Amino acid sequence: MEVSLEVVNQLVASSLPGTQGIVFEKVEPGESICTATVTTALHNAGGILHGGVPYTMADTGMAMALIATLDGAFNFSTIEIKMSYFRPVVDGTLVCHTRMLKKGKRIAFFESMITEGEVEVAHATGSYCLL
Repeated sequence: MEVSLEVVNQLVASSLPGTQGIVFEKVEPGESICTATVTTALHNAGGILHGGVPYTMADTGMAMALIATLDGAFNFSTIEIKMSYFRPVVDGTLVCHTRMLKKGKRIAFFESMITEGEVEVAHATGSYCLL
């Protein structure tokens, strides 16, 4: 199964990332780019972006970059994701650029940079088990 941008965005729209307004602009083997517009609905009780949004962008970005290397197969599972937040976000558009660092026979490693404008607001690294 080929992974088209249209299919990816249909999958995303019908699940948790879709409720956060996450949309993919690029999905290729080992790389993805997704965006989300920050609205007050995505704020935490303190009035800033909830940390779960950039986390979801990174996790989903890593998954889609991996799916594209597996011909659309969903035969993997997240092992762990380490997320670092650099600054609070109140509005704007987040862009998550994900790239695969290494893919072995059983484990794949990724990193995601989440930016708002020219500023990196969060960074994630993650690993996935290939089943």
